[in-house]
Amino acid sequence: MESLFIATVGGEYLIERHYRGLVGRKVCDEFWDALASASLETLKPILTVESAGGSDIHIVHLARHGLVYLAILRREFPPLLTLEFLSRLDMVLSDFFSGVVSEEKIKENFIVVYQILDEMVDFGFPNTTEPNILKDMIMPPSTLNAIMGGQMLAPSIPEGALSNIPWRRASVKYANNEIFIDLVERVNAIIDKSGTPIYTDCFGEVICNCHLSGIPDLTLTFINPQLLDDACFHPCVRYSRYTREKVISFVPPDGRFTLMKYRCGQSSIVQVPFSITHEISFHKGSGRIDIHLEPCNTQGANIEDVAVVIPLPECINNTNITCTQGTFIFDPIRKVGRWDAGKLTRERECSLTGSMTMMTDGDTTDVHPVLSVEFKAPMLCVSGLKVDALSLTGERYKPYKGMRTMSYAGSVEVRT
Repeated sequence: MESLFIATVGGEYLIERHYRGLVGRKVCDEFWDALASASLETLKPILTVESAGGSDIHIVHLARHGLVYLAILRREFPPLLTLEFLSRLDMVLSDFFSGVVSEEKIKENFIVVYQILDEMVDFGFPNTTEPNILKDMIMPPSTLNAIMGGQMLAPSIPEGALSNIPWRRASVKYANNEIFIDLVERVNAIIDKSGTPIYTDCFGEVICNCHLSGIPDLTLTFINPQLLDDACFHPCVRYSRYTREKVISFVPPDGRFTLMKYRCGQSSIVQVPFSITHEISFHKGSGRIDIHLEPCNTQGANIEDVAVVIPLPECINNTNITCTQGTFIFDPIRKVGRWDAGKLTRERECSLTGSMTMMTDGDTTDVHPVLSVEFKAPMLCVSGLKVDALSLTGERYKPYKGMRTMSYAGSVEVRT
């Protein structure tokens, strides 16, 4: 990696760091020109441009939280490694700034950002990327540190940086030993006109919040690990044992971290936790819409924050739509209606009905709007994945263990 830039979506450069000679910002002009004619979602993550000397320059970009991370490469380099490093950089900055990294936080703490980049990259190669080790090397910004004007760099190398477990410190002690595990799944689905799901899958994460003393050795087992189609793990996981026994064995980092990410859908039936029936029709000068929602396959969990986004034809002038629960708002500029239904229950009917007025010369013969559904389901695991046990060895104490699940909508589309 030759250089690294952090900029806003508008093109304002916030951070500029060079590792193998000076690379001017003019190299990134090709990226901003391509972005002007496309969007960050559709733009390819890697752009190749020709430099003045005739050699190719590769621009790898990642967009998060209104910021754009740009890595400049002159030599052959694994592209996925570069993208993973940019993603890890965003995660580390968010961890340092106690939340989501933003333009304002980078401007307020640009010295800390440069120190983080110096530790994470050595002569263009990723070096130290573990948040726990970086926090031991560089003091996270705080109001007290700013007032006291304390030293921001550690006087010595952290213990974990020289051990065979670089993600964990050796002298961690807690009065209350506890670990919490969150199983979070994002559901993607396509539902046909009759309300039947024709494609479903889900992407999940196992997020741990660990406060354990010493060097604990944990083992996480699932009742049905065969449901996992693809999985990637934190470096602390012993991958060889997982391939043999489908058991996740690891020495955890201290604090909050993502233990694993996985995908389900080929080996399991991902169930959408609601059913939807609809009838949308357009006639000359008017239109009619009827949508009905009800919970299903919830396993006793609540379906909350339900919303339906309805794109309407450009010829729509106004709407007269009512709903039995929640609120409906029509945006006359974007021609999009949004129904915030709230919580789904079997005791209360959840439906939306009404009419639309449109221009008399509007053509709606081939208009079939695709509805988007949003929801959140606490204590529900749509893939059916179940945790069997979490055991600890290597320490004598018995920790408190907490477990919860959460499912929410990713891309859920309903064809009409």
